[in-house]
Amino acid sequence: MIQIKQEELQKALLLYYNQQLHEVLEEAFRMEQKYGISFELFEAKLDEFESDEFEIEDDYIDWKAARGFAKTYDKYIKHIEDGFFEIIE
Repeated sequence: MIQIKQEELQKALLLYYNQQLHEVLEEAFRMEQKYGISFELFEAKLDEFESDEFEIEDDYIDWKAARGFAKTYDKYIKHIEDGFFEIIE
């Protein structure tokens, strides 16, 4: 068995979730650059795209997921920074 201080675990968790957040924010930024519009505008214009454009549908799913993960990771980071987490078995 190894022993880990809570502060060390907290730093490791922050590093992990910040990396995850960075990755999903990069994905969202890449989509904004690809389409030249915000997610909200892209979502509003989905019906204007050709229905057989699977790439657009895939991008929409990926973009929406990236935004959802970004919110989740941001929440995790704030809780960890505040020490609002519990170690369970």
